[in-house]
Amino acid sequence: MSKEAFVTLLIESGILTDKQAEEVTGPLKLKFNAEGILAAIHNTGSFDDNYLTYVDFLDALLRISYIYPFTEQERLTVISMDQKLNYIIDKLNEKYGGWVSTFIEIVAKRIEDGGY
Repeated sequence: MSKEAFVTLLIESGILTDKQAEEVTGPLKLKFNAEGILAAIHNTGSFDDNYLTYVDFLDALLRISYIYPFTEQERLTVISMDQKLNYIIDKLNEKYGGWVSTFIEIVAKRIEDGGY
């Protein structure tokens, strides 16, 4: 997946919105907008600097959860890093969670057809 597609994924899932773009949070002091996200995930990429492998994708999710601008109310309940990451994953699950069963069915059919 390209890094631009990753940003599009964040926009489509509602993680990245215009409202959040102006807030500056976290030790990195990056704006939570497309440019800030691309700066945060700049060092990810194993084989091609512009593409994310599965491991790079997971690394990018960690980096995004680190700089995500939580509201004051969310900060009271989302404290630890694993809670922050779960918050981001839950947002992705809301949008794309229904695709998991379809993907599993496609892979199972491909295995069955291939005789593996």
